[in-house]
Amino acid sequence: MDSNPFYINFGINGIHYTKALINSGCLCFATISLSLADHLRLPHISITPCDLAQVNVTVKSAIREVAYTDTDIDGHKLNHVFFYIIPDQEDDVILRRPWMDAEDVIVSPSREELTIGTSGLTVKERSQGEGITFPIS
Repeated sequence: MDSNPFYINFGINGIHYTKALINSGCLCFATISLSLADHLRLPHISITPCDLAQVNVTVKSAIREVAYTDTDIDGHKLNHVFFYIIPDQEDDVILRRPWMDAEDVIVSPSREELTIGTSGLTVKERSQGEGITFPIS
């Protein structure tokens, strides 16, 4: 049975505001779309190519770069967070299971909130229809 995706507010380098998908089923820390990484002129660091495993297919050597940025989730701030850069990723940012483990995250979909255990911050779920992204002034 399908359910709705879980999104939260997400700030990048104090200059851009978007939403991040929370996905507990993936094994890398976090990913960012190539288009957003380019738009924000984030540093691209070449890495040894690795595979991008998806539900029904694995794209060999699809991940070739990482980027890093400072992040802000409703006041939960982290410095120099690394992201795999994913070509053709639809969501701007996806925070995955290792991020959830590192930050001791508990997702409560029925309450429409997420608690970040490392800071004690509770974050409200962002409506799926809120597709607006903009620079922070």
